[in-house]
Amino acid sequence: MKPKKVCCLSLETGAIVVAGIQMFLCAISLVIGSIAMDHKEGLVDNVMNSNNLTWTDSDPDVVRAYVRTYIEVVLSFLIIACIVNIITDVSMIYGTIKKLHYFLLPWLIVFGFYTCLLVLETVVFTGVSIYRVCTGSYPYLSASLFALLFTILYAYIWICMRTLYKKIKSSKGVNVYWNEKVLGETVQPIS
Repeated sequence: MKPKKVCCLSLETGAIVVAGIQMFLCAISLVIGSIAMDHKEGLVDNVMNSNNLTWTDSDPDVVRAYVRTYIEVVLSFLIIACIVNIITDVSMIYGTIKKLHYFLLPWLIVFGFYTCLLVLETVVFTGVSIYRVCTGSYPYLSASLFALLFTILYAYIWICMRTLYKKIKSSKGVNVYWNEKVLGETVQPIS
């Protein structure tokens, strides 16, 4: 089954809208991540003073260093992921407008990777939630259901964009090779 539309939009328009929304959300996340990186000591203080956590067995300075390192790693990953997403979104918009399927490929790879991570996270999160519901320590499953809905939405968007990639690629012709188009060289078939 090949989708012909993305949420009531044509594949091309849907690609531009999806990339635009992603770029907007990544820009917001990039700003928030940068601000949080500047204020990481306040975040460390909040974690260290949390009522849910007890640090009885460990040296507080060592725990503080681990928490700081963890926050730096998570925020660095967020900032890098946002930059990569913005670059691939620009590539997808350019490829969609100019009908160049090679420019859609980076977005498909990155978004596919994120979707696989989301599937793994959903499976683990749902398993933990079910365990906590069975033990009575977690009275609801709404967070894991929310993650499942996002996983389904991400998979649907990826399938639609893959269909757009194949549509643009097939419209260029099956026998057009990259070196023929870019370099002007002719590829001789192997006999």
